[in-house]
Amino acid sequence: MEFDLRYRFKTLKQLNTVKGGDNGALNEGIFLVQSRRSGQLYIEKRIKERDIRDGHGDRERRALKQCDHPNIVAFIGSNFDTHYGYGSIYMQHCDLGALDTLIKRLKRHGRYVPEGFVWRVFFQLSLALCYLMHGVDAKAAIINRCNIEPVYGWNHICHRDIKPGNVFLASESDPRQKYPRVMLGDFGCSVLIDDIDARVACELTSRQARSFSPPESPEYSRRGDVYMVGLVIHCLCRLLEVPERDKWHLREKPVGSYYSNHLTKVVKTCVRKHPNDRPSTAELPEMVYSPTYFRKSCTAKSGSIPKSRSPIP
Repeated sequence: MEFDLRYRFKTLKQLNTVKGGDNGALNEGIFLVQSRRSGQLYIEKRIKERDIRDGHGDRERRALKQCDHPNIVAFIGSNFDTHYGYGSIYMQHCDLGALDTLIKRLKRHGRYVPEGFVWRVFFQLSLALCYLMHGVDAKAAIINRCNIEPVYGWNHICHRDIKPGNVFLASESDPRQKYPRVMLGDFGCSVLIDDIDARVACELTSRQARSFSPPESPEYSRRGDVYMVGLVIHCLCRLLEVPERDKWHLREKPVGSYYSNHLTKVVKTCVRKHPNDRPSTAELPEMVYSPTYFRKSCTAKSGSIPKSRSPIP
């Protein structure tokens, strides 16, 4: 029974402070929990009662339950019985934290992000977006130069809240991988593509981080998530907590002068003002991937980025 799910976990500690703004969190808190049976660590996101009543909680739960992709945080279970005054969604725990924490720590220590890691984040986020829109893991198709075939009947998902704080890092089990795996999480703002096409997405309660919202917000498009991924890469390269306010600088020099022209070019296409001028979620993985840059993303420079199974410096 769903009601029994809470008793399967032991709460260890709260991971965030409930407050407004880009960090926080329109929920009752994020908690680190442990399975009483296996000892495995998981995340519990507590959902406010009103968000369960108005359907926000169920949209997040349905989006997570639909997904099964290596670059999307896995759904474990849920309990929307509000006996305790809140509902709960249980998810995979990403042991190396989020990109926003990494950005702050690298900036504090005066260290840069190697381009190989930037490409890894970019490529794996593009794979996550492609999956959300088309229901297919495009990695094999991209590497083998095959067409991406959408899954028939797939219920398209737009994330709508992609920012460094919602991009997580998890240890890789493959010892050949020098960098952590990149995981997209927090589907509290997600909507179905039917809502977008019917032009009702803007009528839904807006919970996006405003500094990461695409120019067409509060209306939304199929390529709004692509814009947000571009901003995440911009922040990662420039070690910014929020995007540059100077729009000219953002669109002309989004990653600064340290990184390659190719990276600059791809990010610039993502942050174009008009949605139709940006790549689609199916086109983006192809634009990001190239054998040269893919090899770079598998080779870490010592001391620059946390390696798999290593803590964030």
